[in-house]
Amino acid sequence: MNKKKTKVSQLVISVVGILIGILSIILGFVEIFPDYDSISTRINGSIQFGADYYTESYAAMARAANNLATVTDRLEQIQQAVGFAFLIVGLLIVLVFTMKLIAAIKQKKYDDAKQVEILE
Repeated sequence: MNKKKTKVSQLVISVVGILIGILSIILGFVEIFPDYDSISTRINGSIQFGADYYTESYAAMARAANNLATVTDRLEQIQQAVGFAFLIVGLLIVLVFTMKLIAAIKQKKYDDAKQVEILE
């Protein structure tokens, strides 16, 4: 009976591991392809604020906006890298637990066949 519990728990752990891997893959795709609407901070050239007589403050604001756009671009790159990491880890988790599940199922079939031989 204890051996049966162990095999059932192996099957359950494998299935749960596969589900966690699938969740990680989904999270990876969400991070790689975010679906949100935001104000674009990408800048082509410079920004005009309409304060042409405040040349120095305009230049400072333009630099700040350009720097913010650069930071935003880098954060998007980091977000995609994290997404790819989740994707790869998820795929590996699914692969490992699928192999464990297959091995547990094969072992169960082998044990069942062996038990039939003993009963005959």
